[in-house]
Amino acid sequence: MSQQHNHWSSAWLSQQLRAAAPQPDVGLAQIYRNTAWRGWIDALTAQYPSISGHMGDEWAQAAARLFLQQHPPRSPVMLDIGQAYPDFLRTFEHATQWPWLGDVAQADWLWSRAHVAADAPVLDQATWLGAIGSAQTTMLQLHPSCHWHWCEQAPVAQLWHIGRARISHTQPAWHGQGIVFTRPHGDVFNAALTAQEWAFLKACAAGQCLSQAVEAALVTPHNASNPDTPELDLSAFSAKLLRLGIFSNHLSQITPHA
Repeated sequence: MSQQHNHWSSAWLSQQLRAAAPQPDVGLAQIYRNTAWRGWIDALTAQYPSISGHMGDEWAQAAARLFLQQHPPRSPVMLDIGQAYPDFLRTFEHATQWPWLGDVAQADWLWSRAHVAADAPVLDQATWLGAIGSAQTTMLQLHPSCHWHWCEQAPVAQLWHIGRARISHTQPAWHGQGIVFTRPHGDVFNAALTAQEWAFLKACAAGQCLSQAVEAALVTPHNASNPDTPELDLSAFSAKLLRLGIFSNHLSQITPHA
């Protein structure tokens, strides 16, 4: 009995819990291992509900197990164990028929990042109007909860909604699309992004001033992947930015060159 307990070092037990195939006759450690693996698989599938919605629970759990075998959890925080899962699905041999699946998983991951992001005051209308008045010298700061993803080949926002809500027999309009997540107050908000809106956010994140971000949006072909997308309506887009709480209520000023 004492010889068996000598093997129960923390490093040995950790190896048994993470092993893809446990060593035989590990006794109670096998029970712990099964419990740990069940918890990891459940946590991963819960973090990526859109994958279960599209592929079914059995497929999602099998894929989660294969992923975890290749990427054993290194963090005690369950919310962090699936960061590499979207990339895994992009090259997963059993998902080649659904090349957009990794992008949908990326949206699930960003939803979770927005959910746990730090709180911060959101940009209010008065501050926004002041920024417009000094657009050439004002840089907008993204809210800590603002996360987005662009997919050139698929309507990621529509596919994410279909999977999240488990909607069957729905055919989305096929074109490039982005999705943005924010949590300005309590709940996580989301919205689809056009190519021009994505270009605007990308420019802001790169530290460009407001006028440069607007210019980046306007020069982006609005119908590159979706002929039905209207030209960017700056007034409607401004309302969308404020409603979603995409920016924090803190502005940076650029000193103009002499």
